[in-house]
Amino acid sequence: MTEFVEVKTQDLSGAALDWAVAMAEGYRVDPEGDGRSVISPKGVFTSVSVRGAAEGFGYRPSSDWNQGGPLIAYVGCVGFFFDVGRPKPERGEKWQ
Repeated sequence: MTEFVEVKTQDLSGAALDWAVAMAEGYRVDPEGDGRSVISPKGVFTSVSVRGAAEGFGYRPSSDWNQGGPLIAYVGCVGFFFDVGRPKPERGEKWQ
């Protein structure tokens, strides 16, 4: 048995999508936690949970533009569809 599970990101939403993004971004599960606590690549503890997504805390790039926006801009996957809300470097704008 392997520790990897193949999933299609198009089938994920909410906390499950947030968790998958966290793992892809280099977060790791807190070995002393309950499985919902993660440690960022910078060593910051946070959570990825349904409750956190519903109540507005933790790592939730699928619903928090401040967390997901820079990732989308970095990957460049939605610039083709729309150009609303993202900073324009040519105008001197930056992520807040």
